[in-house]
Amino acid sequence: VVPFHVDIDGKATRPMYERMEFIVKKLQGFYQDTFGIKVTNAQTAVGESGRGVGAEYKNRFQVLINTGFGLPQPARGERSQMGVFIRRFVSQLPPDLRGWVDTAVYTANRPWRTLGQRGAGKVAYFRPVAGYGDGTPLEHYVQRDACLRRLPMTASASAMLEEAGPRRAQPVRLIQQQHQ
Repeated sequence: VVPFHVDIDGKATRPMYERMEFIVKKLQGFYQDTFGIKVTNAQTAVGESGRGVGAEYKNRFQVLINTGFGLPQPARGERSQMGVFIRRFVSQLPPDLRGWVDTAVYTANRPWRTLGQRGAGKVAYFRPVAGYGDGTPLEHYVQRDACLRRLPMTASASAMLEEAGPRRAQPVRLIQQQHQ
């Protein structure tokens, strides 16, 4: 079981906290609609590691939700239930915000940074965003498997998450060499 997390990033001319706040509010509502569990700002930690790059600003936010529940960690070669949930959530966002939520990072053994860390070769550190979390260290939101229970499944959540599971084998493309 892995904690619930979302990666939000996008380029603009300045930090876009209002976009992040809109996405987080929609995410909290979608989570409640899907799993029947209300999520407050105290249960939602948001960290950011945005930075200026030339004339642009690279916005980068990571959202960690702690309701005491998580989703199963996908095995190698399986689709992630977290990824399925995120793709469904993104499909319900306004078109101009869909590209701001990363849908490709929910795979097996994908590490998530915590407060004060930075990505390999990166200069921007992961800092907390005011107004989110309950004042405890961010590690409270990145819980061990033993601390989490599987999310209760409503009928709509079960139907949606059935898309996860073993991936179908992709056809192998044969490269034909020309004979000279």
